Amino acid sequence: MSTVRLPKIVKPSRKPLTPYSVTWLILGSSDSGVSESEREELVVSLKAQSPSLREGIELAENFISLIRQRQQEELDTWLTVAYNSILSPFHRFAKACLKITTRSKLL
Repeated sequence: MSTVRLPKIVKPSRKPLTPYSVTWLILGSSDSGVSESEREELVVSLKAQSPSLREGIELAENFISLIRQRQQEELDTWLTVAYNSILSPFHRFAKACLKITTRSKLL
C-alpha cells in the first residue's frame, strides 16, 4: 500500500475578496487593508475578468473621482454614459438623477 502525500495547508496571504471588500477597494478606501500598488493590481485583475465588470468599475471610479474633485461640470457627461450603460444599477441611478435635474431646471 503506497502513501499519498497531501499538499501542505498554508494560510492565504490575504483574505478572500467579497463584494463589500471589492467595493471599498474600488473606491480607494485607506481602510481596505492593502497597499496602493496592491490595490491597483487587484483592480486591474478585476477589470480583466469581464467587460461588464470593467465597465462597472470604471463608472464607479469616474463617479467617485467627480465627487471627490467636485467636478460638477462633468456630471452631465458621466450621467449620459451611465444612462447608456448595459449595467442596470448605473442606468437606473442615472435615470433618476436626470429626472431630478430636469425637474429642477423646469422650476
